[in-house]
Amino acid sequence: IRGVASVPMCHTVLLALVQQPSAGDALVSTMRIITAAQAHQEKTADTLAKIKQLADSNPNVFAIQSVAAQLDLIAGRNEDAITIGSRAVQTFTGLADAHALYAQTLAVAQRWTESLAAARQWRALTPEQPLHADVAIAEAQLHLAKSAEAIQQLQPYLASALKAPNDNRELDSIYVRALIQEQHVDKAAALIEPWLTDAQWQNVYVRLAAQLPNEKDAVAWLDHADKVIPAEAASERSELAIAWQTLSERLKKPAYLDNAVAIMSPLAAPSDANAVSILLLARIYEVQNNLPAAESAYRRVLKTQPDQLMALNNLAMVLAKRDKDLQEALKDVSHAIAL
Repeated sequence: IRGVASVPMCHTVLLALVQQPSAGDALVSTMRIITAAQAHQEKTADTLAKIKQLADSNPNVFAIQSVAAQLDLIAGRNEDAITIGSRAVQTFTGLADAHALYAQTLAVAQRWTESLAAARQWRALTPEQPLHADVAIAEAQLHLAKSAEAIQQLQPYLASALKAPNDNRELDSIYVRALIQEQHVDKAAALIEPWLTDAQWQNVYVRLAAQLPNEKDAVAWLDHADKVIPAEAASERSELAIAWQTLSERLKKPAYLDNAVAIMSPLAAPSDANAVSILLLARIYEVQNNLPAAESAYRRVLKTQPDQLMALNNLAMVLAKRDKDLQEALKDVSHAIAL
């Protein structure tokens, strides 16, 4: 028990062990599989196969069904996860957690109309604690272009949630996005401004900026982020560079890629620079069609990480585009496939 307390996926299983002792053997087996997988860095597919066997053998143990669905989502097997969620709401009709699981699987698959219906069923089963269901409902409404309804859904929580943004990131983020969808961009900017001392909110801000419908607003937000995000904050500045690249591609304006290069160049310049920073810069160079610079950056990564899959693949593509040593390009592709 002590060993699994720090593994989030085991928390539901631990609780079920108390509530459903008759399923103790299966629940303990589930926790052993999860903790062993984490300890040995087992492939998700291998862990999933073991959990699926337990789930099929224990259809009336919701905690095991939930773990199987979560692993399906991690593995990108969304439809399999939805199947488990659908089966769960039929088996555990009055269990709020089953409807929550179903709503989540549908949301990950971006089946928003169905997710909204499932979240409403979830909420009906949790009238005394509806917060999480209301957030799921608002998220689905937002994706269905029902931003006014999303704001209304969140209204009972806004007064307190907006005062503690770091404790209510999901809710507050949905509200900001709903304001933008309602064309209240200035209000959204004023709301999020005091939160930009926090790295996670900086990332939210630049991702939102890249998708703002008005180009002038998007550029203003990203320029402001450039001033707010510290020069040494590599992860957050990388997100900013990605936002400029996204804006460039969305608006078909290559000039914005220069901003991305200007952000990433200082991060990738040191001899001990993080490989992630160098890879991102290389990718931006490649999008710019600056193939010599892209080739040089990919080679820098492979010098210290010869099995880096993205660098191998992308270097091969660059070499092929340049008609420069196609034998090496083929060798790099073969190496990547072997990994």
